[in-house]
Formats: sequence, C-alpha cells, structure tokens
Amino acid sequence: IAAGVAGTLFLGYCIYFDKKRRSDPDYKKKIRERRRRQRKIGSSGSRNEIPNLRDQEAVQ
Repeated sequence: IAAGVAGTLFLGYCIYFDKKRRSDPDYKKKIRERRRRQRKIGSSGSRNEIPNLRDQEAVQ
C-alpha cells in the first residue's frame, strides 16, 4: 500500500511541476531558442558516422 501511495504522490508531483513549467510565459520562447541553437550546431558540427563493422580497417 505504501508503494502505491508513494507512486501516486510522485506522479502528482511530476504532473504539477510539468504544468507549472509549461505555463511559464517564456517556455515556448526558450524552446524555440534551444531548437534553433541545436540546428545551428548540428548543421555545422561534424557528424560521427558508425564505421562498417565488417571492414576491419574502418573499425580500427
């Protein structure tokens, strides 16, 4: 019974703070800025490709 009560309280805690976070007026603005930065970094950064595991030289 205690585990069920603790689980319910934890879930309520998560829902409450997620709602509070999303209701913040700057939430969408911050999300857009973060995605814009990630796109900029992702397009200019080097992409690490997985080598062909069947090719011994590529793996080394």
